[in-house]
Amino acid sequence: MIGTLSLLAAALPALGDRAWLESESTYLGDGWFSYRVGSRWCPYISTLMLEGVYTGTSSLDPIAWAEEMTPPFGWHDSTNNPLGAWEADTQLSAGQALPYDAVFEVRSALTNYQQGTVTVTMSLALFEISTCGGVCSANIVGYCNFAALVPCLPDQQDLSPNPLYTNITYADIVISDLIKDSNGVHGVTFTNYDFTATYLLEASPDLNAWRKVAYIYGQPSFTTWTTNVDLGRWGNFFRLDYVAYGEISSTNLPPLDTPLPSRARNLSQPGAVKAVPQVAFSQQGRLKVRLQTTPGRNYIVRVYDAGKVVWTTQCAASQTRTILDLPAAGLPRMGIVRADELP
Repeated sequence: MIGTLSLLAAALPALGDRAWLESESTYLGDGWFSYRVGSRWCPYISTLMLEGVYTGTSSLDPIAWAEEMTPPFGWHDSTNNPLGAWEADTQLSAGQALPYDAVFEVRSALTNYQQGTVTVTMSLALFEISTCGGVCSANIVGYCNFAALVPCLPDQQDLSPNPLYTNITYADIVISDLIKDSNGVHGVTFTNYDFTATYLLEASPDLNAWRKVAYIYGQPSFTTWTTNVDLGRWGNFFRLDYVAYGEISSTNLPPLDTPLPSRARNLSQPGAVKAVPQVAFSQQGRLKVRLQTTPGRNYIVRVYDAGKVVWTTQCAASQTRTILDLPAAGLPRMGIVRADELP
């Protein structure tokens, strides 16, 4: 099971952060800059494809590049930004077996550098159960604004390290404590991912046969969950499995081996929305999202940060494709974009 750790006789120490998305920029001299982007395995992501790499300043403005090396296999120059912006070939993006790295080299007439931004867009699918209430796309698009070296005038040069490496990390979920009293075990405290997620608590008497005990909503950082039922009825070994991003309705979760403990939280019914395939890209320094839409239908677009909505907008579609601007200046460093067709 993905994202599983067991608590044996004592609490396990939290494991260190592990990178699943990387960016490294290097000034090579004579105006040449190198940008490496990489993707790694992540326990809650089932597929991950890098779709676009766009260089810019800290405000995402485009940079005037002079020339560039041929893009790596599977990539081509962006039609919107011919130099310093690249997009994955459609037929090859699904072939990015993890771990995956791509390196781009581009030259500026300027021979000094400062810290700016490289924007990486991606397409991914999570290990999760559908919450859309019907047939929908599992595709999610996202972006990340990485700190990166960019050319500048001599008086604008800063003390940024060369090369400049940044990443996005995850830490494994770990049970740190069992909540117990004279009547038995009545809950768990665990550290979890840095976003709201749904987990499955399992128990075993022998570390071989595991029984599904309860679904738990985990909040960023750590969570304590309790019940008035003695968990020892299911075994004396416990583990947590990652189920899905966000708080998933009980109607969309597989049945438990036994009824939920009486003090477990009631899960809410999701709205009747339909997920919409989408693509995130950069055009002339602005982040945009392109939706596949049905004329006359209404849509809502949300940007999530750590499982919480930080920006949203609604629109009425007049064509089969609708393009919306994202307010780059007000968005978090990394976000997940989701578009839904309203009922």
